[in-house]
Amino acid sequence: MNRNLQSIWQQRFQHFSREVGKYSRYIFNDHFSVILLVMLGFAAFYYRNQLELLQTFPKASLHDPILLGMALWLGLVFQMGRPVWFTKATDKSYLFPLGHEWRMFWLKGLGLGLVLPLIALVGAVFLVYPFVRLISHWSLNQMWALVILSWLLKLTSFFLIYLDQFNVVPLKGLLNRTWFHSVVYMALLLVVFFVKSPWDFTLVLVCLGIIAGGLLWLYHLSKHGQMQFDQVVELETHRQAQVYKWVAVFTDVPNRPKTLRNIRLFDGLIQVLRPLMRDRFSFLYIRMLCRNSAYSGVWLKVILFIGLLLALSPQIWLQAGLGLIGYGLTLIQLLPLMNAYDHHPLQQILPKETKQQLRAFQKTVAIILAIQTCVDSLILLLCHPISGATLIVILGWFVAVVVMVGIYLPFWGHKQPELY
Repeated sequence: MNRNLQSIWQQRFQHFSREVGKYSRYIFNDHFSVILLVMLGFAAFYYRNQLELLQTFPKASLHDPILLGMALWLGLVFQMGRPVWFTKATDKSYLFPLGHEWRMFWLKGLGLGLVLPLIALVGAVFLVYPFVRLISHWSLNQMWALVILSWLLKLTSFFLIYLDQFNVVPLKGLLNRTWFHSVVYMALLLVVFFVKSPWDFTLVLVCLGIIAGGLLWLYHLSKHGQMQFDQVVELETHRQAQVYKWVAVFTDVPNRPKTLRNIRLFDGLIQVLRPLMRDRFSFLYIRMLCRNSAYSGVWLKVILFIGLLLALSPQIWLQAGLGLIGYGLTLIQLLPLMNAYDHHPLQQILPKETKQQLRAFQKTVAIILAIQTCVDSLILLLCHPISGATLIVILGWFVAVVVMVGIYLPFWGHKQPELY
């Protein structure tokens, strides 16, 4: 690679590494790390219970559901990741003088972008493989064959995206469609697990041979193709936007505009809560939760996610823990809301009323957690008959809300330099 391109790559890779480290520290802070650890523990218990439960069913009735679920799960994980091109619109001035030396620049982007997807595929195969063993003849030793097959197809997917940037005519446009790659991957998995031994591995080798031949043919065509530089810039911009969109759920992202839109679902909620919005901070907080895209969907997604897990969890103690985890996830993601308007010009002009701001924030969080408690309690009562255990769980949830709002929030608020 040209020395100038090598220098550009190193500088942008270092910037990329700093960005990943910075946002990782924001996301996996002390609060979220503890909750994530607890969630992993509950997920492990739930995973084990599902394995024990499925072993009591006849294998013939489990074959098709587990096979389809396995294909969908691995297909979703297969879509993760994009090539990291590190290419900007201003780089076009270097394109024509350096010619095809840009190939190595983009190939290094393929390698960097593959790291996380390949790790994710290993984890996904490990999670799904015990279920696969219930319905197929594949042994534990053959698990690595499934991993290697997934890796080879993921590498093929990335290489097809790379080849499409050189105006490969025969399949122009389709090579960039990651959903198409996932569909092909899922179809191949279904065929492999439907075919009996020993023809399954033979089929895999034949398919891989056909894919390798197709890649060599497309690579030969790409040598004479014209580089689609603007398309590379567009893909890189889209990748960065997707990353920042996910990071924005946990923390503020510079240069990302906060969108405001009218969501009819929240209009009725605002009318119901209007009597509680008698001070300016309460008004701002409720409006932010119902109008600002950075906050409006956060607590609803947590309610839906935890509600789904509650409905799928068979044990009441597991449901009680999931409810507490939901409170923690909601609270962590709403904490930045407290100081979101501190630098607004009107807030700078008006007198700073710190106690009123803290009380308004407590009231806002209490409303959201109360809604979450009502939804969780309804799901709990639908899953279990009314008994002493269900009433204790619901009472425990209300006590947790009181502790978070009445004790933790004032403690956290007094530690904020922006507030005191």
